[in-house]
Amino acid sequence: MAGRRRRRRRPRLITVEEVRRAAERRRFHELGRVLFADEPRWAAPVAAFERGLFERGHPYRAGADVVRFLVRRLGTVVGRVCAHHVDGDAVGWFGTFECDDDPAAVAALVEVAGEWVAARGARSLSGPATFTLADEAGVLFSGFDHPGGTGRPWHPPWYAEHLQAAGLSRAHRSWPRWRLP
Repeated sequence: MAGRRRRRRRPRLITVEEVRRAAERRRFHELGRVLFADEPRWAAPVAAFERGLFERGHPYRAGADVVRFLVRRLGTVVGRVCAHHVDGDAVGWFGTFECDDDPAAVAALVEVAGEWVAARGARSLSGPATFTLADEAGVLFSGFDHPGGTGRPWHPPWYAEHLQAAGLSRAHRSWPRWRLP
């Protein structure tokens, strides 16, 4: 009797995982510093402040569900996003968005965030925006030559391009957020 040949499983090119363990939390919070280590225009968020946004005791968390996701390309983390939703709201949000120049990774992050907020009753996904007015809001459409600062982030030009390719559209001309219906 001939033996069965085992099929070798090819690694999936793009995978998305929910952040659950300490090592994943560290990767989530260090990702921007890794992706943009050589980019002088990128301003890192204050690490302790950003970590504090995700602590259970954060006031926003009293009325909202929040989740973090990492996207990997062939096992290497290349992007992150959080999704959040206040019960009863028609709009869910995505924020703390950072990603390598990879349209498939951006699309995977938008898809998982959209599915997550839809499962909680949201009819649309907007962002990027985190939890307070002092946090990130929107994505640059122009002005890429000027460096960012705390609360005024710099984004590479491909963020807007890849978000649009993932199905989002500009929600406001004066406040650059994106919406996925």
